[in-house]
Amino acid sequence: MVFMDQTGAKIGATLWQELFPEFEVMLHCGSAYVIQNIKVVENHSKYKVSRIPFLVYLVKTTSVKEAKHPMIPTNVHVITPFVDIIDGVAPRDTLVNVVGVVVEVIEHKTVNPTYRVTVKLRDNSDGDMILTV
Repeated sequence: MVFMDQTGAKIGATLWQELFPEFEVMLHCGSAYVIQNIKVVENHSKYKVSRIPFLVYLVKTTSVKEAKHPMIPTNVHVITPFVDIIDGVAPRDTLVNVVGVVVEVIEHKTVNPTYRVTVKLRDNSDGDMILTV
């Protein structure tokens, strides 16, 4: 998960697999919450969602309450143009947000237990990028 505050600052968040069913019903993308009693650890992950060197862990005693009047503006997302990724201008040490239209499905494979799809995406400036997920 990625948590974001009212300024657009992002930090990675995660939880133990056995807590997933409990928190899945409480957290929804795009909503605002007051979250208390978390564990903050150094982020040693190879893939980071932000330059913040920490990671938030939700624990058994974490409290989640939806905010009635979210103070987070709707336009805080920083979308990275494909050309910045291809030219190496986009940050290499963090994940970036991209928006594109699937132009072509190049390949899809089911390899036990994972599923892999390779697509061609096109952004608003007609830049194309091949992406495998």
